[in-house]
Amino acid sequence: DVMKQIFAVVLVLVAASVLLRPARWVEGHEREIAEPWRTLTFFGIGFYGGSVQAGVGFLLLIGLVLGSGMDLVKGNGAKVALILAYTPVALLLFASASQVDFQVGLVLSVGQMTGAWLGARFAILKGSAWVRWILVVAAIVAAARFLLT
Repeated sequence: DVMKQIFAVVLVLVAASVLLRPARWVEGHEREIAEPWRTLTFFGIGFYGGSVQAGVGFLLLIGLVLGSGMDLVKGNGAKVALILAYTPVALLLFASASQVDFQVGLVLSVGQMTGAWLGARFAILKGSAWVRWILVVAAIVAAARFLLT
């Protein structure tokens, strides 16, 4: 429950940052997180993603935009590539412990692939400014879900 509340607050802060300082999200810029904090941040995001997974896309996007200076389109592409790189390893580990519902996972993967395809098409056609609004809406909806469940 505490983790849900913390994550909801982080998502609301992300939505506020995207609304109040859109240039840092829409345009590429200098890194805002210096070493060694950037490395520690990505290590923490990786640890969270490998063990919990829920909402890691938001955390990766925050890290890639603010920590690496990418815009939303490049950050989103990098996020998808990073998740693709570690998900098979996590899947094998969880499956070896009989902790995977493959039927639900198949439905989820079809939804994710469809969302990724549509999201990539719209991001390429509409650019970072469009992705910005999708991020704000998704962050607010996810935060509300965490707070209400």
